[in-house]
Amino acid sequence: MALYVIEPENNKIPANICAHPILQEVSVSRIEVDPSARLWRVFVDGSQDGTPELWETAAAELSAAAPGVDAVEFVFAAAPVSEDSETAKNASDDYMERVLEAFEGPAANSSAPKPGESFGEGRAASGRRSRRGRLDQNIKASPLPIEEIVEEEQGVCVQGEIVEFDTRQTRTGKFLVTFGIYDGSDSIQCKLFVDEEKDIPAVSVGDWKKIQGNVQYQSYDGELSLMVQRINDAAKPQLVWDDAADKRVELHLHTKMSGMDGTIDVETAVAQAAQWGHEAVALTDHGVIQAFPEAYFAGEKHGIKIIYGLEGYLVDGEKDRPFHVVLLAKN
Repeated sequence: MALYVIEPENNKIPANICAHPILQEVSVSRIEVDPSARLWRVFVDGSQDGTPELWETAAAELSAAAPGVDAVEFVFAAAPVSEDSETAKNASDDYMERVLEAFEGPAANSSAPKPGESFGEGRAASGRRSRRGRLDQNIKASPLPIEEIVEEEQGVCVQGEIVEFDTRQTRTGKFLVTFGIYDGSDSIQCKLFVDEEKDIPAVSVGDWKKIQGNVQYQSYDGELSLMVQRINDAAKPQLVWDDAADKRVELHLHTKMSGMDGTIDVETAVAQAAQWGHEAVALTDHGVIQAFPEAYFAGEKHGIKIIYGLEGYLVDGEKDRPFHVVLLAKN
């Protein structure tokens, strides 16, 4: 069973994890990682100071803060590095890949590892075909609005548009695939590892996808990410059409020029009205007319009349509460 070694550049236990003065004085020489047991053995120089309860508390706090770790053990004074550990001294990237894969969880309908079998063993014979097959499996779960994802959770399904996509090769030769998905409520970063470049899933910016995986907090990014288990194609929402025989004319519209009250781009609004067959559209931003020049050129481009206006503020006296009033230019 292979072990992996972390030799931290900063050999102190982070104060935000364990702030006790005794713990801040110790020096960590290395951390041996057992992926199959999800165990960290933290080797500390010197003898054990403080009570056993103190170290038990520190182990629990460190385990809770470290991704992919179920238990932490402290080992005091110098100890020889095992042969398996020595072989894996420079395998930090490989270890992180294993941690990420462990959090992705087992493939659907797969059995748990047998006793004594490390993570990934027993699936080696199927290799990358198993990985690709797992990604392509049908997702039966209903999508969850991304804005409702606020903590770590297993088996989360989201659906939306891919808004960014990137890949990079790690030191071990594997490829880290990252992409962002937006569902109209919020966005989330998705991550997975593949063995070879040809195994990178067919994902491009603008695609609509249905993604299932486990939500995990990423301490490096400082945010929640979705560790991908499955990827399915999703139908792009159908465009909304105005099929009315008598078309409406919008007389009250805020663009991004209305601070804290509008987000749509001027030309986008004008183009949408033209696509629906509207003959004209009014712009009524809050107390400003900065959108007029862009609106003029957008109207010329899309063949639609622009009604210039604004939403003003009407008061009857100096100390009276203002009322909103829509003003439109007649000619």
